[in-house]
Amino acid sequence: MPRHYQKKLGGRNYKNYNDETLESALAAIKRGMSQAEASKRWNIPDETLQNKLNGTHNKPPGHPTVFEPTEEQLLTKTLATVSDWGHSRCLTQTTVQRTRTLKCNLLPKSHFI
Repeated sequence: MPRHYQKKLGGRNYKNYNDETLESALAAIKRGMSQAEASKRWNIPDETLQNKLNGTHNKPPGHPTVFEPTEEQLLTKTLATVSDWGHSRCLTQTTVQRTRTLKCNLLPKSHFI
């Protein structure tokens, strides 16, 4: 049965604006509006606007991914091909094999001597 979490009173506010609103606020600031005015008008925290203007905290939220997007696409394609051939491999076996292959291709040969 799924859990239905209730937000705690006074809990942390998360993003209550969309990307278009953020872009509008940043454009207004660049045209001369103060950050405080933009923050109040578009209901975006001052720190968020400051970080976006300075280019800090621009990484996506969450833990870094293990694979790059191209590696993940290649892994997905490989799994689909192996499945079409009738082999049933678990994800762990395929991930370990793919990681070893990538490391062998990316690391210099002297690393393995």
